[in-house]
Amino acid sequence: YLADVQEGRSPNKAELLAAHPEIASQLDACLAGIDLVHGASGEESLPRSVGRYTVLDTLGEGAFGRVYLARDTELNRLVALKMPHVGPFASADELDQFLQEARTAAQLDHDGIVTIYDVFRDGEQVVIVQQYVDGHDLRTFLATPQSPPPHRCARILLGIAEAVSAAHECGFVHRD
Repeated sequence: YLADVQEGRSPNKAELLAAHPEIASQLDACLAGIDLVHGASGEESLPRSVGRYTVLDTLGEGAFGRVYLARDTELNRLVALKMPHVGPFASADELDQFLQEARTAAQLDHDGIVTIYDVFRDGEQVVIVQQYVDGHDLRTFLATPQSPPPHRCARILLGIAEAVSAAHECGFVHRD
């Protein structure tokens, strides 16, 4: 797999995972790390499933991790899976802090804040299962060629401020 990535070929991740079902989740996490370090495109590193969730697409990626669109096979609904990149936690304390933040965020109940349905570990990978909200992110909205009217921008800003205020009232401060 690594040789294929380094030489610019597209490795067959699905075939490799199918050949080793007993370690598929750990292997998938390892291969995602190889993809991240060596700049493989997101399509090759898209996991087929995580726990009971069937991964459909990548919604976004940042320095901390990726967010996938997935289908919950038990409840038959779309969800967003937030997964930190492999190895972002330097210690068990950092992992515990991350999990505690997810538990605290799961207590938030506001229309402007996505609902957290679950948090779990899949091998070494930590997964946060969140409400999927269809639409565009704020960055895409603001990058449109025609500027949004000021009253629309003010409404958006008010919604963000109200959501952040609600989170702060519950004692939650988002790191970003």
